[in-house]
Amino acid sequence: MKLAFTGIISFGLVMILVLLSWSPIEPNQEGSKSVQRGKKIYASNCAVCHMANGMGIAKVFPPLAQSDYLMEDISRAGETIRNGLKGKISVNEASYTGMMSGFSFSDQELADVVNYITNSWGNKAEEVDATWASKIKKN
Repeated sequence: MKLAFTGIISFGLVMILVLLSWSPIEPNQEGSKSVQRGKKIYASNCAVCHMANGMGIAKVFPPLAQSDYLMEDISRAGETIRNGLKGKISVNEASYTGMMSGFSFSDQELADVVNYITNSWGNKAEEVDATWASKIKKN
């Protein structure tokens, strides 16, 4: 009985020490601010077609949520946002033919909206910055 009680006390002390020494890893605050800004840009410019939940409209506007087309080439996503897109694409094994107008976003706005769409709805990618966006040329 005394041995079991000592074991419980020891375990409790170890747990207290672990909890006292544990500090959560802080998310990249700049990145999270970028995603927050991107969410506002998305809501004002993109959600009309791609919907607030990123699911798009079947056979009309492709989804961004868990989109293979979006996530396989982030630079192409930036080019599409900046310059628009016309023609046929395949997203998650579904074909879409249409046109998307480009947006005159600043480099920071482009980076922010790309960070939002590539880190929302099940998507996960490294965040980009305005320097990355500056390399996405306007056609």
